[in-house]
Amino acid sequence: MTYLWDTFRPKGIAITEFGFNPYMEFSRTVNAQRYGFERTTYYQQFLAEMMKVIYEDHVNIVAAFGWSIMDNNEFGSYEQQYALQHVNRTDPMLGRIFKRSIFDYVDFFKQRVQKTLEKYRRLGLGQ
Repeated sequence: MTYLWDTFRPKGIAITEFGFNPYMEFSRTVNAQRYGFERTTYYQQFLAEMMKVIYEDHVNIVAAFGWSIMDNNEFGSYEQQYALQHVNRTDPMLGRIFKRSIFDYVDFFKQRVQKTLEKYRRLGLGQ
């Protein structure tokens, strides 16, 4: 990111896709998919590094889109699972269950927003 920022000097950088596909996740039980830790670890490490780029290197990251909320048939099958939720494809209603990683993803930002709000309040900038 820093190289792109320093070399091309864009107004901002949008990370249009980042995600993680745990090896052979499709072959795991639904509970193993729901509570898997690999995607959570990847998301947290990626976002922590992104925050460093923003606050230490002063790169203007304007967006970052996790890939994806649901699996798709992008690679010719649903075996490559990047999604933050499990879709039961044997159920005619296509029931969905959120995976652990989506909750950890939300918590990552919630913790940082709360810290930022507390900082602004201490500085007399918040309500």
